[in-house]
Amino acid sequence: NMDCASVQAKSFSIPGSIAPIEATLRELVAIGAGEVPTGLKTLIPEHTHLVSFSLNNGVAKAIFDLNLESGGGGACRVGAIRAQITKTLLQFPSVQQVIISVEGKTPEETLQP
Repeated sequence: NMDCASVQAKSFSIPGSIAPIEATLRELVAIGAGEVPTGLKTLIPEHTHLVSFSLNNGVAKAIFDLNLESGGGGACRVGAIRAQITKTLLQFPSVQQVIISVEGKTPEETLQP
């Protein structure tokens, strides 16, 4: 039985930034689908872009372009994408909750199987 929400942590060097949380998320998205240098894979589709990011009172809101949902769905696949984004952001102590959405959709409509 595969746990679709299981992710492995990997350290990356992010160039100096005044917004390290957003920079880390942008780095995750920039990897795109395929091999990362360590041989791990991401299910975030290639050409996905982070449209906006905000962090207020512990709530991180990430809005992506429509490419986030390209390549088909399936409960396991969308669960894995959601887990990668969420766990990447929750590594930062100032993030307590993550809200993911796609441009033009509510968070509830986003990443549905």
